Amino acid sequence: MEQIAKKTNVKDNLRDPLCSSPRLLFQTALLVALTMLAPRLQRIAAQTSDAPPNPPPDDRYKTDVLLIVAHPDDETAIGSYLAKLTFDERKRVAIIYTNRGEGGGNSIGNEQSTSLGAVREIEARRAVAAFGIYNVWFLNGRDTPGQDVFRSLQAWGHGATLEQVVEYHGERVNIRLSGR
Repeated sequence: MEQIAKKTNVKDNLRDPLCSSPRLLFQTALLVALTMLAPRLQRIAAQTSDAPPNPPPDDRYKTDVLLIVAHPDDETAIGSYLAKLTFDERKRVAIIYTNRGEGGGNSIGNEQSTSLGAVREIEARRAVAAFGIYNVWFLNGRDTPGQDVFRSLQAWGHGATLEQVVEYHGERVNIRLSGR
């Protein structure tokens, strides 16, 4: 009778080799949890295997050269190279502007701020369309004064602008950076 009483004593059970190892207790609890979750994990795996495959890339957005510039009109610095790419080499070019240039000056009209950005976007789209470039995107980076790239990145939330580029262009991208 005393042996049975000793076995029911909690302090004595903690001395039992099967209960004394925290690692063994963790492994046992993990095994029990995985055993209970196994049917659910199998159902989830079966559902994902039934998913349709991703569609192929859209050829309308295929590009040979991706030009990333800060402001509308920055592409004019390499206008002759763009002409060579599009007319002579028959390359498909896409352009990403990191902002609309709404912080710049306007010496020929009354537009300022957002309306100036809209005018500059229209002008840029028309200008590059003359080269046969129709895949043009404008990101929502804030136009910052000056030439300091780090200041611009700070104002744009650093990786947020890059995330927009990756979202627009998928996995394979040729990137050419140009500043003002």
